[in-house]
Amino acid sequence: MTPRSGGLAAEPGALPPIELGRARKQPLVLKSPLLAASGAAGAGALLDDLCANPELGALVLPALGHRPHDRASRPGIVLSRGGCLLTPSTLRRHAVAATLQYCRARGDTPLLAALAPSTVEECEALCDTALDLGLRSVELHITPDMPPRVVTGMSALLASAPLQACLVRLPLEGILSLGEAAADGGADALVVSAPLQGRTRGPSREVLEGMLHAPALAPVYAHAVQEVSRIGLPVIGRGGIASWEDVRTMLVSGAMAVELDSILWAEPAALERIHTQLAAAVLGSGATHWESYLATIRSSADPGERAPCPE
Repeated sequence: MTPRSGGLAAEPGALPPIELGRARKQPLVLKSPLLAASGAAGAGALLDDLCANPELGALVLPALGHRPHDRASRPGIVLSRGGCLLTPSTLRRHAVAATLQYCRARGDTPLLAALAPSTVEECEALCDTALDLGLRSVELHITPDMPPRVVTGMSALLASAPLQACLVRLPLEGILSLGEAAADGGADALVVSAPLQGRTRGPSREVLEGMLHAPALAPVYAHAVQEVSRIGLPVIGRGGIASWEDVRTMLVSGAMAVELDSILWAEPAALERIHTQLAAAVLGSGATHWESYLATIRSSADPGERAPCPE
């Protein structure tokens, strides 16, 4: 179930496109192996830059859901240990529609709908909303408390929908069983993984809960990528990525692409920097296509790189 990709572009500094959903009539074609995660697509100048950036493979829009939030927000809580806590939010149809229109007016970057349902019925309704908006690829956000049978049901529903690709973003807790459940349902790829949940004191000393983003977590997510890659589906690595070295570790561990998240609002120029370094590494390896590059770096990696976190 290896995704197909085009050959390396003739121009130096370019990365090849990657195809996901190869069993579908019209698969999703990522413009490059670098995607922007749902949490990165907030508003303002950052979103404007992402929509128009030719180096971005695809953009996952803020999540569709049923919670009463009207807009995505930038992180407001900065932790003292080098990380940030984001309060969770989902958007209603009108807000996602406005974001979609904004993005399409500024570029042709592939756009994915993020779905955050709690039941199979909600998943169907959110998928219908995404299709009505003209979105043909989705990223399903799974929570740790979902029974595997529900994950299989949601994945099967999306596998049968007229989509280009269905990605399933897994939580760290129970990641193997939930990943296998998604694969059983027909998911096209797995995203590893959702941000860890955390809590801290806010500006007014109130206790806030949300999603923890920190570069120190990169080895944890890379180890999860290695574990989930054994399922056999294409894996997209996400979490803790702050440098080219983090991207390479994800790829060596089994990812075929990566999602950049908090690094994009912490350092807006990170996409160009990482793209340049990755493209140089691909060209320098002598690989003729993306899969041969991945095979080269995985065969040459030392055991510590293949398993960045001990069992």
